[in-house]
Amino acid sequence: MNSFPPISAMTSAVVSGCVTQIGLNAFSGASSLTSLTLSDDITRFNNQAFMYTSSLTDFTFPSSLTSLGGSTFRYSNIKKFNNKIPS
Repeated sequence: MNSFPPISAMTSAVVSGCVTQIGLNAFSGASSLTSLTLSDDITRFNNQAFMYTSSLTDFTFPSSLTSLGGSTFRYSNIKKFNNKIPS
């Protein structure tokens, strides 16, 4: 049986492969997350996907992103977006 730490203890994450969307509350509560790498295959962030990511201070949108859910970055601490939301 694998034992995984709670999401609040996650410090880094890589999302790659055939992933096309970040699910509802996927990283919500990952308060220790400081590094996040996202695949350019991702087209959608669902509601509250990055809520309460207080240690994540900069963010780069995937170039393929076409849709943002509600409250995607609510209560996050992102101070710098490294590029614009793709149109």
